[in-house]
Amino acid sequence: MAIRILKTLVGSADEGSIWKIDTIEYDGGLWLVPQWLEVPSEGVTMPARIIPIDVLPHQKTEQGPADYLLTGPLPKSVLDGKTTTGYVVVERPDIKIPAGGKLQ
Repeated sequence: MAIRILKTLVGSADEGSIWKIDTIEYDGGLWLVPQWLEVPSEGVTMPARIIPIDVLPHQKTEQGPADYLLTGPLPKSVLDGKTTTGYVVVERPDIKIPAGGKLQ
């Protein structure tokens, strides 16, 4: 299964930084993938966690360095999986890509 990787610009709520984060289409929505895990024993790569952007203020960009832009800030702790209060965060979703598989 080929998974299409998009990019979303996310502003930090607490650091003043802007990150370009992988975003996938999954389960009928768009999900941020702040970190990928290599699982050599299974020969796959998988998201450490996913965060839906459909429930966050965002917009599609027509041109620029990313496909989407969150129009509100996000705490880094949410991306790191340390804080989930008020946010939907799915840890270790069952999304596996063969190692060396095609990430578009």
